[in-house]
Amino acid sequence: MTILDGSGISLLASGWRHSLAVTQAGAVYSWGRGVNGQLGLREEEDRYQPTLLPSLSRGQLRREQLLATAQLRCNSMELADRYAV
Repeated sequence: MTILDGSGISLLASGWRHSLAVTQAGAVYSWGRGVNGQLGLREEEDRYQPTLLPSLSRGQLRREQLLATAQLRCNSMELADRYAV
């Protein structure tokens, strides 16, 4: 993940086949399977590298707002041999 190297990740969220990261500077990135538009890129293509989401990276989105919408479903993560990004 060289795109995010040195960026200082303040929040990381992952779904079954996609992930999002928010840097300390407030930039939001997504990557993974995009077949249903879940990457927020207005397209349905998979992304194998973190891709900047400019519409969410303008400084208007606060960490507290993201956390308020998150749900903790498990407290551990198992390794997967299929569909890994």
